[in-house]
Amino acid sequence: MDALRIQRQKWEEVGRRALELRQSTNVDLDSVNRIVLFGEGSSEVAAGVAKKLLSLNVEIRMGASCELAQSIEPRSTDLCFAISHRGGTQTTKELAHRFLKANASVFYVASADAAITLGHHLKTVSLEKVEPHTVSLTSAICAIHVFLEGQSALEFWKELSKEPDRALSDLSAPQLILGQGPGFLLAKEALIKLSEMANVCPLVFDSESYFHGPRFVKVNGPVWYFEDESDPRRSEILEGFKPEIFNLGKSKKELMQTLISVHHACHEVAVNSGRNPDEPPVGTV
Repeated sequence: MDALRIQRQKWEEVGRRALELRQSTNVDLDSVNRIVLFGEGSSEVAAGVAKKLLSLNVEIRMGASCELAQSIEPRSTDLCFAISHRGGTQTTKELAHRFLKANASVFYVASADAAITLGHHLKTVSLEKVEPHTVSLTSAICAIHVFLEGQSALEFWKELSKEPDRALSDLSAPQLILGQGPGFLLAKEALIKLSEMANVCPLVFDSESYFHGPRFVKVNGPVWYFEDESDPRRSEILEGFKPEIFNLGKSKKELMQTLISVHHACHEVAVNSGRNPDEPPVGTV
């Protein structure tokens, strides 16, 4: 899959554009009281991972556009990042419009080819040919990170681009995926990519919720676990399932490497099942 192979080559370009946009728009972070990140599907995952990378001393809210719309009141002192690769997700557009009406600063994080009319266009990469968005997801995270934290963040992405992809064992489609905190975010991303690439739809739960009801459903197939040492259910999951482990590690770089591993793992599952991930998923038009 070309998008997976080339993504590490794209981050520096995306980051430099983000720096240029920051300079041209003269955003004053000292006057920002809150940063808001939102999108749907993989764009929500991008928002969550971006939040984990940031080290700013300011309130940061993130979530799915449709859910955040029910719980947040836009302010003029907000700095808002609406994430949508194609730029057309309706719930994201509607929430971005609400922030604009409140005179907040709005940046639309979208493909370089997207026709953006709301706020400033924080460009990622060209539109991917098929739905499984991979380089667009990591590039959205890169763009937000560099825009907010500047040259030090760009250096982070340049170093990350030199890292090799992690080796993967021979993988089969999981029946169940578990994770807690950022691990649950990546578990949801695995569900999205497995659905798009391999046309399979496993059960996905945060670790704690799984032990409140779903654990009574018999699991006969493989289990993927996004391992975080702070997960209170970690030992029970490791001992009970002997799962395929995606370790989140303790650093920001390790978190990103795990996210990239998710995409490669889902690609491998698709290929092993005889599907071509470069073809549009079944049911799309």
